[in-house]
Amino acid sequence: MLEKTKNLLVHILPKKIVGYFKFGFEDPSTTGQVLEVVAIFYPLYRDDFKIVPMFYDEVIEVDISFKGRLRIFYAAYIALILWLNKKKLRKRPE
Repeated sequence: MLEKTKNLLVHILPKKIVGYFKFGFEDPSTTGQVLEVVAIFYPLYRDDFKIVPMFYDEVIEVDISFKGRLRIFYAAYIALILWLNKKKLRKRPE
């Protein structure tokens, strides 16, 4: 079941992300907390997506472009398999 979920995520995630995200809040500590969360996803966007924190300005600017593939039928197929497996797991004999 874990492998099917992984296959679905690999299939759905965009192959390329290009753009920038410039953000800042009234309180610099809030900006730092948001940067901390966004930095977790750094391996996904590395060189083509820029994160620009503005610690002393209140601003939000976003320009993002995704490139990839998403086949609805494949996603529905995996979701159905996961749902059916979940029902089987619940019907275990005691």
